[in-house]
Amino acid sequence: MLLFTDSKALPLSIQCNKGRLGNQLCTYATLYGLGHLNDQRSTVALGCNINKLKAEFRHLSIPRAPFLYFRWNPWSILSYLRPVDATIPPNSNFINGFVYPCSYTFFDHVREQIRQEFQFTEEVQLYARQVLEKANVHQLQNPTYVGIHVRRGDYKNRWLDIYKGLAVNMEFFQKAIEYFRNKYQSVIFLVVSDDRPWCVENLSGPLGVYVTEKASSPVHDLAVLAHCNHTVMTYGTYGFWGAYLAGGEVVYFDKFLKPNTSFVNNNFIFDKMYPPRWKGIVTTNVSLIDW
Repeated sequence: MLLFTDSKALPLSIQCNKGRLGNQLCTYATLYGLGHLNDQRSTVALGCNINKLKAEFRHLSIPRAPFLYFRWNPWSILSYLRPVDATIPPNSNFINGFVYPCSYTFFDHVREQIRQEFQFTEEVQLYARQVLEKANVHQLQNPTYVGIHVRRGDYKNRWLDIYKGLAVNMEFFQKAIEYFRNKYQSVIFLVVSDDRPWCVENLSGPLGVYVTEKASSPVHDLAVLAHCNHTVMTYGTYGFWGAYLAGGEVVYFDKFLKPNTSFVNNNFIFDKMYPPRWKGIVTTNVSLIDW
């Protein structure tokens, strides 16, 4: 039986969670960013959901942990990076604490490396390029593609109701689309959503955007967003990664949660969740929140 007697030889790992694609990307990126800050090798625990990313992204560099891997002195993190997280003791090799870390503060210092890590497979990239070509129905020369991610589905019942928030409204979409149309020429808007029928009825005709067909997997839809030049996002980790990987300008639905709640003060701190280079849009329905 192999035993590790020198805890410094053990690479840094992170606790697993049962989140979907967006959350797994967040967890991987957090591990990558903390490993880089602390000049430590990293590893992914066996049986962890993060391992499923290997089949969808071709350049992931963090290896799986060996069969015999011991957790030493867990290091607890919050929902965002603290200065002390850059000096994790060498005898701590396991990150726990906040289960779903997705603050850009954990990994934005290595954002170019992260974008390289999350390189889609050739098949997925080809699919994304074909979707963009199909959306260019007027055969525009050198168009500017803006991806719009519309999160609906379970978000209202499981998230907004619990944490006292408001669903994104038409005012947000109108302002976001107007922003990009005023700034760029030959703009094509592509919508990716978990509720495409709603988008066809409310966005396609009224705002003149292109609603993409449902893809065969979430990673295919994510690649479509990532291949756009700029992004409009509502909320959620999936939309976050579509915007982050695209790398252009981002506008997002801002201040949609009731302020000064425990959740907002500790878990979803707006300026810790969205990079300062992104642009938040506040709509008048925010006034409906019981401040």
